[in-house]
Amino acid sequence: MLLTGRDSAMDANTWVSMREINSERDLIAGENLQITLINTARGEPVETVRFSPTPAVGQYEWTKAFADYINATAVHLRAGVRQTDGTFKTEHSSYLNKIWTDSAPDRVALTTACRFNQWSDLYTVNAVGALPEGTTITCNLLNKSTGDLYQTVQCHVPTERLGRYWWPAYLSETINNRGELLRAGEKDDAQKKFVPIGSSFRNHVWAPAGLPLTLEFDVGFSPATLASAAQVFTRLCDQIPKSIPSAQDIDAWLSGFSDGKFRDITYPAQGSTVEDISGLNLHLDRAFRIACYLFSQATASPAHYLSHALEALNFYARQDYKISWWNRQIGLAKKAGRTAVLLAKHLTGSELIKQFIPYAMKTTNTYAYIQTGANLADFASVQILWSVSAWKNSGQGSYLLYLRAAADVLSGLCQPVEREGKEHGEGVSVDYAINQHNALNGSQYCMQLYSGSYGAELLNRIVEGAVVLVSEFSLTATALSELVNVVVEGMGWMGYASRMDFHVNGRAISRGVPSNAHIAKWAEVLLPFADTANKEALNELIRRTSGDESNNQYYRGGRLFWVNDYLAHIGSHYCVWAKAISTRTVGGESGNGENPKGYYMGAGTCFLTHHGKEYEGIQPVWDWQRLPGTTVEQVPNFKWPNTAWGVNMWGSHDFAGGVSDGKRTLLSMELSRKNVTHAYKTVMATDDRVTCMGTGIDTRSVMFPVVTCVNQCIARGPVRYLTMDNQEHTLEQGSLTADNIQAVYHDGFVYTLAYFRSRPTVTIEVKSCSGAWSDINIEPPRV
Repeated sequence: MLLTGRDSAMDANTWVSMREINSERDLIAGENLQITLINTARGEPVETVRFSPTPAVGQYEWTKAFADYINATAVHLRAGVRQTDGTFKTEHSSYLNKIWTDSAPDRVALTTACRFNQWSDLYTVNAVGALPEGTTITCNLLNKSTGDLYQTVQCHVPTERLGRYWWPAYLSETINNRGELLRAGEKDDAQKKFVPIGSSFRNHVWAPAGLPLTLEFDVGFSPATLASAAQVFTRLCDQIPKSIPSAQDIDAWLSGFSDGKFRDITYPAQGSTVEDISGLNLHLDRAFRIACYLFSQATASPAHYLSHALEALNFYARQDYKISWWNRQIGLAKKAGRTAVLLAKHLTGSELIKQFIPYAMKTTNTYAYIQTGANLADFASVQILWSVSAWKNSGQGSYLLYLRAAADVLSGLCQPVEREGKEHGEGVSVDYAINQHNALNGSQYCMQLYSGSYGAELLNRIVEGAVVLVSEFSLTATALSELVNVVVEGMGWMGYASRMDFHVNGRAISRGVPSNAHIAKWAEVLLPFADTANKEALNELIRRTSGDESNNQYYRGGRLFWVNDYLAHIGSHYCVWAKAISTRTVGGESGNGENPKGYYMGAGTCFLTHHGKEYEGIQPVWDWQRLPGTTVEQVPNFKWPNTAWGVNMWGSHDFAGGVSDGKRTLLSMELSRKNVTHAYKTVMATDDRVTCMGTGIDTRSVMFPVVTCVNQCIARGPVRYLTMDNQEHTLEQGSLTADNIQAVYHDGFVYTLAYFRSRPTVTIEVKSCSGAWSDINIEPPRV
């Protein structure tokens, strides 16, 4: 095509070349092209040409078609090869067609018909979580210098594409389908195109180079979502346990208060490493309690209480002390976050956004740290605190994305994890036990059963979240269903007569014998989400946690937690728990000064209970070389091996496991530990009895006696025993060793001692013991 006619004189004298129309590939069907001529001095668009080249999409076809269209429709633009007479000829070429304008000064042409390396990366689409239903994303392409708007894309994300990895791809598709100056997706240099990716971080937004441009990214929420956020704030405030001081106490604290500091507290230097956090804890405790007082008031009165509490919070954030990761990111972070939530009732001018919220976001979040299980749940709970307080204080909807992300994390934590996945098996297992601190043995992670302490923390955080997170921010239906399964099929079997089993508590056994009362609280919250069968089980659990085991229906029989080599069996009037170890599992751990003598825990240990007090408080006086169920060489002054974080707590053989038909349960293993090798140990449980067997035990290398401990528990009532001549005797105090004992009676259990080739030598001992918890735990109680 030759451009001729009334503009030819102007063509001959005033047109100036600006850039080329470049083609490096065929166009995709439906792909649109655009060129926008911009006055650089004012930032205003002078002229825009949009073109859809269908059906001419070939690499050398669409360039000519685009140039022809520019020449036919534009006023200030021309395209093609300039001829000697000043006219323009369009070519089938990937580079010959140039773009021309009738006035070169202060003008630039932005076009999507450029080389692939001439696109500018304006924005990374980072998805911290899913989007609430009804979300609209608006992208504005702006001149960075003048603020002039060149393109707006509004994306209404459909329900089926709201997921964290789906909405960025949908947004990218929407931008590309619009076909103006913006493109989105991952840059594919081989294909020379932008490909939308199902990813939380790989999609970028691009624009042609030529001007300083910026992308304004805004997320809009529906009225229903904002109403749900308000509900979350109210529920969160209700859930926070409050300690309201008197005004007199507050006045005393604030006497001499300056620069965010209380006069009577000694503070470390800014940015310093702090071992003793008692001063920081007291500082945040006062700020929190002042917030509690203000929250109880209809208005923030007196006003200086509010300003000083905010100053105290900001002071803590500014100092950025180097303290242990748990206190920094969970313990103190939670206290600070709760303070911010309560203060947000009266703060209305984005005061929290200036200092505290940036610190809180940097310190504890679910998207920039690698945590698992209970620790990740704690991170999510802290993120709920700072995201809700930030939204309430500022009204900025973007903070609600972090709230939704926290809900996503809690939903994900309800799902069983992969043994070889990124979590290395930490979290809810497919057998509905909970694992944490899985120990690395060579290249393999060994599963550590932790349902009772870390697992309780995990479920506490999830259930707390389920209570406050509603509607658009609620946990998914699938997650809640799985959470019911974790409680019913997992936790419900690990407690009896108001007590939790030692095996499920890891190093926390050095803190005491935990109650299972928290299970009732979970069950009450989960009842509305359970089906009929699970409702019955949850109601039974609520009754059982009060100590009533008299009429169990669902919890009768056994469960084999095969991932963890763990047996739980509830009979007609008793419960037994047994733990084996293999090359895939560990029996426990020590750490932070806790549980230094737990080397034999899980190595065939077996605990019996029918009233829940059999082992109450026994740990400081236990002989840890004689844990119930173990077969151990009795080494005097035994030097306990290093078991920090599960090291050396794994089993010696692959063979370990069991089976259950619901009525009968069996657990078996082969174990070599120290000088006692190739011990085959088995526990079998039925409705009214437990059978324990050991065979093939090689003791040829031992130097001291080898003992299999049947039980080591609190002496309650008389200890009677039956000799082979059917004579009954009572042992009041002291120790008795004999080879003619056929049964022992104590605290409701009958221990029948069978033999095959020779009678076993049996020792019965009743004695008073003393000990200190500090012998097995030098740390304060925390997970």
